[in-house]
Amino acid sequence: PISERTRALKGRFAGGQFVPYYTRTQINGGALNGKAPILGYADDPVELFFLHIQGSGRLKTPSGQYVRLGFADKNEYPYVSIGRYMADKGYLPLGQTTMQGIKAYMQQNPQKLAEVLGQNPSYIFFRQLPGNDEGPIGALGTPLLGGYAGAVDRHYITLGAPLFVATKFEAFHGRGEGNYLHHDMEDIVNLVDGRVELIEEVTESKDEIKKYLREAFDDLTTNEAFLDVLPGHFATDATSQARVAVVLERMRKLAGL
Repeated sequence: PISERTRALKGRFAGGQFVPYYTRTQINGGALNGKAPILGYADDPVELFFLHIQGSGRLKTPSGQYVRLGFADKNEYPYVSIGRYMADKGYLPLGQTTMQGIKAYMQQNPQKLAEVLGQNPSYIFFRQLPGNDEGPIGALGTPLLGGYAGAVDRHYITLGAPLFVATKFEAFHGRGEGNYLHHDMEDIVNLVDGRVELIEEVTESKDEIKKYLREAFDDLTTNEAFLDVLPGHFATDATSQARVAVVLERMRKLAGL
């Protein structure tokens, strides 16, 4: 199907004609049986559905090992929210259409499973990644670590350093407890120090991210507690301490964007 977000024309050949690819319902019904390699089996169809939404993840085997799965491709149908569908049908209040809420509902109403999941025709295909001790691959192409990660749609959000800094600010606000020597703040300081092009990247980023970072850096550069401990993020030698003024100047420029 072609839409304003279509990046590629995808389909299949049937009887000499190029037709739309199989939908989720068709694939779940066996359209690809014997035609595609099987990477593993999931014992919970709702968990598997949300793995499709995330785009990458891990399967835990009965032996306790993990199979790492990364995004490979998709059938190019637009994503349809099953939470909205369930709310519109009166199955769940909209505020309860979280992963946990949907999973609990499906456990109690398994006869609704095919109907609800089939509302989203989009289907994701995976590839097996090497190793089993790292997290799944995120949108930046690197393994996710425990703690904070954000799901993004690259049609709307530009990936890169500005988004990383914004997530670090969010992480600091959530777990830093006002300690400006916290490792999340250390990551922010190190990035500002080591990435000269950050100011240009933030300038060219989406308005929402730019506004968020402008306000976040303004709060930092006018906060006496942060200014007092900023030198503590650097070694005590004169060369390293000279970086304090450089970083502070860059942060003030970011606050003024």
